Amino acid sequence: FNTAQLPTDFYPPPNDPPKDMAPTKCARKVVELLSDHCFLLTGATDKGTIDVYQQEIGKRFFTVLVEHIKKQIISTTGAVQLICDINYYYDFISCKLRQKNIVPFFQGLKNICSLYLIGTKDSKELGKLISDLNKFQGIFTQEEIYEFVQRRQDWIAVKRDVEKVMYGLGVKDCTIM
Repeated sequence: FNTAQLPTDFYPPPNDPPKDMAPTKCARKVVELLSDHCFLLTGATDKGTIDVYQQEIGKRFFTVLVEHIKKQIISTTGAVQLICDINYYYDFISCKLRQKNIVPFFQGLKNICSLYLIGTKDSKELGKLISDLNKFQGIFTQEEIYEFVQRRQDWIAVKRDVEKVMYGLGVKDCTIM
């Protein structure tokens, strides 16, 4: 991720032409690397051992991916590219690895990525979505979801409305009678 992911992948310049709906070069390299390592033991040991090995790789990959996303700045146009990458990872985990134990983690992550598509004008809706923990498969806590949303390019513009919905009224909203 650190060497192949470009900062402009998820936060393209405003005048940049739209990219095609395909995973980034980084995502393709990551899946190729994972594929090489996940199927390394095939034929050399029993299926139970291979499943445990692949599940461990999948869980570690999920952890690294979450940390990576939390380091990125993501715009609403870059969110489309992020969703393409996450769908690519999801397809690898669910279709190629076929590890049902870790698929819900990636489903929750797919739902997280949809938060970046919501425009600045709909910031109150964003706050409502953050508060709905069922939407994220119970994988993430509200604090973790909040960390993800802070990586939005327009966070300063939506922060007040989001926090107002999440935490209720602020000091400015109170009047002394």
